Amino acid sequence: MIQDSGQEKMLKQIEIETAAFNRIIHSILKVLTEEQRERIYHNLETISLTLVRDMKDDSDNKLYNREQTIREHALRLLSHESNE
Repeated sequence: MIQDSGQEKMLKQIEIETAAFNRIIHSILKVLTEEQRERIYHNLETISLTLVRDMKDDSDNKLYNREQTIREHALRLLSHESNE
């Protein structure tokens, strides 16, 4: 039961952070050109495929490590976009 409570708290925190991230992304996308949005979409698709490949058949990987992987990929995307 204690472990379930901890997992619930962690999932709730992820849900809150995801909602905040979605609001930020929505605000950013509103000011981009169509070409910029298409490039970001392509990059997100590539990241998504990479994440799926990295996580596949890795049942021992903890939720925290998966979250860190996602954050690292997001950071690379944002760093790449800001450098262009």
